[in-house]
Amino acid sequence: MVREVESAQFPLLTCMNYTDWVVMMKVMLKARGLWSMIKHGTDDKQEDQMALEALLRGVPVEYQSTLGRKKTAKLAWESLEKMRLGDDRVKKVRVQQLRREYEALKFREGEKVEDFTLRLQSLVSELGALGKKMDDEEVMGKYLRAAPKRLEPVVVPMETLLYLSELTIEDVTGRLRVYEDRLVPSAEQAAEGDKLLLGKEEKNPRGGGASSSGRGGQWRGKPRWRSGGAEPGEDGGSRAKDKCRRCGRLGHWARDCRVPRRGEHSE
Repeated sequence: MVREVESAQFPLLTCMNYTDWVVMMKVMLKARGLWSMIKHGTDDKQEDQMALEALLRGVPVEYQSTLGRKKTAKLAWESLEKMRLGDDRVKKVRVQQLRREYEALKFREGEKVEDFTLRLQSLVSELGALGKKMDDEEVMGKYLRAAPKRLEPVVVPMETLLYLSELTIEDVTGRLRVYEDRLVPSAEQAAEGDKLLLGKEEKNPRGGGASSSGRGGQWRGKPRWRSGGAEPGEDGGSRAKDKCRRCGRLGHWARDCRVPRRGEHSE
């Protein structure tokens, strides 16, 4: 049975990685035949001390003095668990908090599939460390419900044609990532099209159509009015309502009046 402890590089516990640290420590201790001493205890003092040594190699120096005074490796592991996770009451409060985060979990704006998967797995792992193991089928259902609309072409077939119990988080992540990668070229092409359109607008900022003339696309000369309508007056009215200031008649202005001014004689 392998008992290499001194040459092994055990992961170091920090204030942020307890859940991941537990997973890695369990794997390394099982590979060396030491996990059963921590989980169930043992009457073999030498094996127990080897398991305790492996545990102390994975914790900060500040913890080594406290844990090293424990009688067995099992008690040291349980003491560390209590320090990091709290007692049963604290665990229950933390579980409720994580459950609320789990239920509210959804894709962030522009978040990639891989990033969301890591957040989901982190929540599930932390709940498992607190004794709340999540059912795989429930996790798959949550994953698919949280998927954004852009991934619906892949999500809907999985929900309708496959059994969630037969899916794993690796399967779902792989399928969604393949589809997500195919969406990237389309987005790049759309961005390229926007650049081309912007270039055209810079060359002809005002449209420059044949319907305008002069600088800046403005009209030269008098504007054209629709046939059958009266031209508007200077104050925004129309000639039909204006009164000539020379002859007093309606329908024209003084500048268009045919009545001679006073002192003028018609030829």
